[in-house]
Amino acid sequence: MATYVMTDIHGEYDKLMKMLYKIKFSSADNLLILGDNVDRGPKNMAVLEFIHNTPNVESLLGNHELMMLNTLRYTSYPSMEVGNWFHNGGNVTYAELREYINQYGEQKAYAILKDCSNWKFYKQLTVNGKKFLGIHAGYWMSSVERYRSVYLGEPERLLQETSDIEKVWLRDEFYSYAGIPGVTTLFGHTPTKYLHGELKIWHDPVYEDKINLDCGAAYGGHLACLRLDDMQEFYV
Repeated sequence: MATYVMTDIHGEYDKLMKMLYKIKFSSADNLLILGDNVDRGPKNMAVLEFIHNTPNVESLLGNHELMMLNTLRYTSYPSMEVGNWFHNGGNVTYAELREYINQYGEQKAYAILKDCSNWKFYKQLTVNGKKFLGIHAGYWMSSVERYRSVYLGEPERLLQETSDIEKVWLRDEFYSYAGIPGVTTLFGHTPTKYLHGELKIWHDPVYEDKINLDCGAAYGGHLACLRLDDMQEFYV
């Protein structure tokens, strides 16, 4: 049994299937996706349907899911804060959704979207004694000092200081600073080429407490996967 992490699939269903074949993913394994399964790529509903129908695959919410759910009225965040779905690739997913409803019916589509609306914003996990936190974009680093002196090692209390919108939209306000002590934070959202000039998994070279897995699958880059048991990297 192994634990894998991916992020920012963005409708690249074929790459996802190639990756699962490459890592020999089985029902005994677990896969955590850090959000942004939809928009930009060609098979968005196929990715959502796969997650919905696969018990050992879990996804967190990304900014693209949040924009989608807000537009479709599954959530009620202020639209100016969430972002405009159609200006961020949502037109592709929306067209697929309408076609999906025509082919399979509203009830089946509703079940998938309802499932998405229940996804979490972050997840804590421990693999081989090592602590990880999965989140789409990040959290406010100004909270970390209080974490050391007040929160006494309780990430839940720290994460409450970061809004849901910020958890899926933050960029350098997060990855430019030290993270939660004793925890390796796994994130996506910002393509790794903007952090170290290449579309490979980024390991924080300064604080050594963060790993970015967004290798630009929807932009001609790679879909990356990290196996937490031995930290082996995979690319397609």
